[in-house]
Amino acid sequence: MMSGLHSYYMSLMKNISLFACILLLAACSRKDPVTATPGVEVTTLKPIASIDLLPHIPEPSGLAYHPGHNALLVVSDAKSDIFEIGLDGALIRTLATTSSDLEGVAVSAGGDTLYVAEERNQLITLYSSAGVRLHSLPVRVATLDNNALEGVAVDRQNHLWVLNEKNPRLLLQFHNGQEVSRVEITHVNDLSDICCDTVDESLWIISDESRKIIKIARNGNLLGEWALSFDKGEGIAFAGDKMYVVNDQDGKLYIFSRPQ
Repeated sequence: MMSGLHSYYMSLMKNISLFACILLLAACSRKDPVTATPGVEVTTLKPIASIDLLPHIPEPSGLAYHPGHNALLVVSDAKSDIFEIGLDGALIRTLATTSSDLEGVAVSAGGDTLYVAEERNQLITLYSSAGVRLHSLPVRVATLDNNALEGVAVDRQNHLWVLNEKNPRLLLQFHNGQEVSRVEITHVNDLSDICCDTVDESLWIISDESRKIIKIARNGNLLGEWALSFDKGEGIAFAGDKMYVVNDQDGKLYIFSRPQ
């Protein structure tokens, strides 16, 4: 009798150990977003609305606000066009470009120049507001061509801010075509898009892999961070008291109240 109980006990313990190992392996293999920065309170943002951009704009990968038109500019890594849409998501116009693998878009302070980030070519290319190609600025800092340029923004002084996705995760600043600063961003796993805050001259960055939005000073110091309930957030822009995010995977434009 005791021998039977002992055998049953040993078999049970083996099964429990095996189950525990399976759970541990599953936890180790899962790719979790970056945890909160120590000492920083993180709130998960909830969208107040979402708009389907399909089928006109598949795989939206970059976003910018055009204050002169009170509209949004969107690029797609599946197409070579710049799309202008209303704040309600309605397509206004499409500008064809000769660029490829578009990951970011921006507009100059005066509204007369559009900028696109070409990831694999590692170029920031300038177009007139009518869609005429002007010239390109090489930004060759990536170690892998599929982890290269992901975002571009222009501030009110027409300084250009450029993101390299990762390897390395860099924020670069240019003025009159010359690099004036570079900062490594370590608060998130990758850098997906950037926009300039006209209120306090800070910078906002969205991270796909970390499911986060961070607000930083120009020197890279962290000012705040917020969590998203989804990954594949690839573009960010502000218009008034609203924040807009495009999702590369589901092709939607998400609208949020401006984070505080």
